[in-house]
Amino acid sequence: MKLITKENNNYVLRLDEDEELIQTLIAFCKKSRIKSGFFSGLGAAKETVISEYSLAKKRYSDKTIKSEMEIAGLIGNIAKMDKKIIIHAHAILSNFNKGVTGGHVKKLVVGATCEIFLKAINKTIKREFSPEIGLNLMK
Repeated sequence: MKLITKENNNYVLRLDEDEELIQTLIAFCKKSRIKSGFFSGLGAAKETVISEYSLAKKRYSDKTIKSEMEIAGLIGNIAKMDKKIIIHAHAILSNFNKGVTGGHVKKLVVGATCEIFLKAINKTIKREFSPEIGLNLMK
């Protein structure tokens, strides 16, 4: 990951080919002492695991995509749970036939590049497991 520029709590980042989005963002947040924030991005992916959550079953259904996709939209937040950084991200992906898929990002390996705008906030957003919903909710 390359830090392109930083102004106050705003960061412009570039991930390069073969970097995994979630793990790279966690490492950057640890290094930069970012506890919470929000981000958006676009670029290209070459391997992704996208999920959707079933409230009735209280579990995710995964779809693995091992082909090049455009990241038409990426949005997420950064929070803490049990002293660990948690990245919650969703993406819209399109293929060369202009087919679109999207959902919760469990894994995203960058293709050519991924450009991220990250806004860190000075307060800590925490997550806590909700047995009723089955997810780690902001609290």
